[in-house]
Amino acid sequence: NTIAQNVGLPKANLHYYFGNKLGLYTAVLSNILELWDSTFNTLGVDDDPAEALARYIRAKMEFSRRYPLASRIFAMEIISGGECLTAHFNQDYRSWFRGRAAVFEAWIAAGRMDPV
Repeated sequence: NTIAQNVGLPKANLHYYFGNKLGLYTAVLSNILELWDSTFNTLGVDDDPAEALARYIRAKMEFSRRYPLASRIFAMEIISGGECLTAHFNQDYRSWFRGRAAVFEAWIAAGRMDPV
């Protein structure tokens, strides 16, 4: 109800788009992860590993500074077991993640990074 009031929508509109509180919460978690992951969307084999990782860490720290409630929501979800994250980790996400892992593997194979 508070969210509906703050955005100036009838509560029924929120239920239409999200179904229930869990649907809304899952959408919030998904949005947080998409923002965090977007910093790795352009990661490529030709990138310098040290620069790419430093850029990622800076972006994550800036995200936490600018959006402390998002970081808190994510941390609380992890602490409670992460059950609501399973909806986010679908096949599309696994494919995206494998693409990032392939970059790390290429860096390691080229001797540009130690195996981790």
